[in-house]
Amino acid sequence: MEGYFSKLSFNLFCEVCERIIVKKDKKKKFDILRAFINYHRNKCDGDNFHSLMRLFLPKLERERGPYGIKEYNLARTYIRILHLPKEGHDAQRLIHYTAPSSVKSSDVIGDFAEVAYWILRNKCGQSTNITVGEINDNLDLIAVKHASQDPRAVDDILTELLRKMSADEQKWFLRVILKDMHLGLSNKQILYIFHPDSTEVFDLSNSLLKVCTMLNDPSVRLHEIEISLFEPFRPMLSERTDARKFNFTDTLIIETKYDGERFQLHFSNNKFKYFSRNGYEYTQTFG
Repeated sequence: MEGYFSKLSFNLFCEVCERIIVKKDKKKKFDILRAFINYHRNKCDGDNFHSLMRLFLPKLERERGPYGIKEYNLARTYIRILHLPKEGHDAQRLIHYTAPSSVKSSDVIGDFAEVAYWILRNKCGQSTNITVGEINDNLDLIAVKHASQDPRAVDDILTELLRKMSADEQKWFLRVILKDMHLGLSNKQILYIFHPDSTEVFDLSNSLLKVCTMLNDPSVRLHEIEISLFEPFRPMLSERTDARKFNFTDTLIIETKYDGERFQLHFSNNKFKYFSRNGYEYTQTFG
């Protein structure tokens, strides 16, 4: 059975994002998002915020895998869907979206979603009332098809989805899938607006689902949060050393620093799980 937030119109999500992004004042951005969350918190009858918050915070998404989609792939998809001449002005704007001539304002240079919006706004129809749940279901499917190395299926899903949405909805969908919302609010600030303890829970669990499950009531504060086995956590980082504070002798020893990924290894009863420092699971790759 679909919950309250899964049935919510994706267009409503886009509208509040648009209201936030146009405000220059940080407090006004805070107030708009806080009012939106509080309004739906009072109407959702206890439903979990996860379906909505994973769209506001795409960089913190850990419950589904990566999409494997970059701006160049999206540009090629749009050129095909819109039947744009490959050497034409609009096609070149999509491919070279970082060029100043691609956008109407220097504020959005490098923002692929904004460049696409200016091209799409006179080419798209109205929305088909796609819901937040449908957006999440399609993103889940894209992640699954990417993991199974099926780029054609990913392209088919994108094509069908993009044809259903208005230009405004496509702009915000692109920002979600590229994991860069341009709202002018940091992930920590959005987490805090949701609940004052959200950042602490996320740092220990690396799970937005856990944040939304544990902290549905903003009036209830957590006094103690424990690390759980087989759930990734964000370790406390050391303070950077200030070399100027050391009294160096005449002899210095320099050690080469090699690139590499730091992993957490969880082990119990002959069961292993591997997590990257950002909370992604690599058990199937290394286990």
